[in-house]
Amino acid sequence: MIKLITIYLIKILILLIFSISTSKATEPFNCGSKDPIIIPLHEWSSQKALSVTVGEMFKRELQCNIEYIDTDPYAVYEMIRLGDATLQLEIWERAFGTTFQAAIDKGGIIDAGTHDAVTREGWWVPDFVISMCPGLPHWKALNECSEIFAQKNDVLDELLQTIEQSDAYDRIKVERINDLSKQLYALDGASVQQQFDLNRALFFEYRIFKQDSAFKYAIQSKLLAEQLGDERLIAETTLDLANVCVSAGMFSEALAYLNDADLDDIPKDIRFSLNGLLGRCYSDMADYSTISYYSDLYRKRAKEYHQKSLELAVPDTWDFIMLRGYLNFKYGNLEEALKDLKPSLAMRDDLRSQAVVNSVLGDIYVQMGVEELAIKHLAQSSIADIKSSAKENLSMIQLAEFLFKKGDVKLASVFIKKANADAEAYGAQQRKIRVGAILPNIEEQIINQVETQRARLSKQNIMLSILLVVLLALAIITYVQLRRLKRARKALLVAHNDLQVKNDRIVEVNETVHSQNEELNRVNDLLLEANTIKEEYIGFFFTQDADIFEKFKEFKTGIERNLKSNNLERIKYLTTVYDLKKEKKKLLESFDEAFIKLFPNFIAEFNALLKPEEQIKLKKDQLLNKELRIFALIRLGIKHNEIIAQILGYSVNSIYAYKTKIRNKSFLDKKDFDQMLLEKTRIKQ
Repeated sequence: MIKLITIYLIKILILLIFSISTSKATEPFNCGSKDPIIIPLHEWSSQKALSVTVGEMFKRELQCNIEYIDTDPYAVYEMIRLGDATLQLEIWERAFGTTFQAAIDKGGIIDAGTHDAVTREGWWVPDFVISMCPGLPHWKALNECSEIFAQKNDVLDELLQTIEQSDAYDRIKVERINDLSKQLYALDGASVQQQFDLNRALFFEYRIFKQDSAFKYAIQSKLLAEQLGDERLIAETTLDLANVCVSAGMFSEALAYLNDADLDDIPKDIRFSLNGLLGRCYSDMADYSTISYYSDLYRKRAKEYHQKSLELAVPDTWDFIMLRGYLNFKYGNLEEALKDLKPSLAMRDDLRSQAVVNSVLGDIYVQMGVEELAIKHLAQSSIADIKSSAKENLSMIQLAEFLFKKGDVKLASVFIKKANADAEAYGAQQRKIRVGAILPNIEEQIINQVETQRARLSKQNIMLSILLVVLLALAIITYVQLRRLKRARKALLVAHNDLQVKNDRIVEVNETVHSQNEELNRVNDLLLEANTIKEEYIGFFFTQDADIFEKFKEFKTGIERNLKSNNLERIKYLTTVYDLKKEKKKLLESFDEAFIKLFPNFIAEFNALLKPEEQIKLKKDQLLNKELRIFALIRLGIKHNEIIAQILGYSVNSIYAYKTKIRNKSFLDKKDFDQMLLEKTRIKQ
């Protein structure tokens, strides 16, 4: 059948080419000209396939310039008549016969003929849909599984409305935090237990809202738990710290906390959480590792820890069913995963649980190709995240990626910008990386659409200009005919006004494109720099952490061995072997080397921000001093004094003093110093 249709199409096209060449006696048809053959494409597959097939035949056999455009099937015949399109393939007379005949009656369009191929209408159902909707292909089965074929617009509209209300949800969250903070600071002579309860409550409020604050209160809660001497609370707060680190993409720090936990001395439910968190940590490390060897290794460890966690879970509980469903999804058993995850939605109605389960369900349906259900569950997960003020989220990113692949660029742009804002607010580095991978592509598509619109407006402008010339000619020719002259002047005025409106629209579009181009260039520069820093320092810190961990492990093993044998002299010797100051100095020197490699002109650029008499002069063989290290960390994006102090081993007050001292040496305003540091210091090109 396809062969028959192709033969007839070739005959029709030859006739069409002949008609074009004979319609212009003084201008023979020439495929080598710059003017393209414009072939319209419609929304159904057979028309697209035939149109592209014929277009490629023109291109390969006759060396024609071919251009494809998406068009409305009802308007295409008028476009051909006016010269905006060249030919139309596959005419369905029942649907479009009236508009086709109307265009022919007006003239300027040729009916190239018909063929005797017989078509057949019908419908089919994929096997995976039958598995989810028993009773198909009988049409009555659709009543029992209408959810599969439901329209997505309702849930996406709800998501858009929820995004608009996100500030209101965040204000409620901030009010709770402020109330707890007031209670904490109002404590006077309170017990350690009261302090612990309030610090832990603040941690839970910040856990998925803001990473650095969550980490602060997790640290404080752990210190208070140690004062209480409660082993269970110490274990729980250790897991809290590790959880924050994993969410922020600080995997080595998370493993340091988790590997320090004693599995033999903590309750079964905490061992369940510990193994689950280790599995999540290694799973995320596998996803973001660029080396296949380590990706496979991390994925293997993740599976082992997840399996241990499942073995420790209480059967038939939400945790057990959810984890079993997640593992089936993670390792390719999608149908089995659905059997667990769909019922688990009804077991817990809190927003966080709903967000987590819907996120996994959405990912499953993405892989299965069930578009409507994928969008539904990812949108519902995103709605739950927004209502709970969860800035550490994934569903919005997944939804934006899915919609972008489907071609819904407008909605994808709205959702990825919201996801990017949440990642920035929380401080989740791995989320920023994933957002950064798709955001430029979405913005590029938006710009392309604007350019297409501008080109269309320009073409209309040309057409209107031609019309203007024709009207002027007619006005001169029919000068003696008063009534026609008046009508021509009126038409001329209307055309002129329309032209002005479209010119104004073109100016607006040009301004929009220019603005978006500038923003895109800025984003691309930031992403390039961030990727370079990430690649350089992730490798550096993984290497350093591994070295330090091995030395600490060796030291710990030696101490334990000699404690058993009561060999105090050997223990004393071991304490002298490992010089912490020397190790710290070595680590800082390695940091200096890595940073100067990344920013080779940093010292000169930094001194340029200082008064000439206050510029820093380093000692021989010294790469960075204390002050330069502090501002090197700031240049890498680490702005909080607490974190800088922890990294360099100084007090927070010392960090503040050094920063103030340097800023006083600058000729810049103090508040502008850090911003100028970011702008004037450049990464290695």
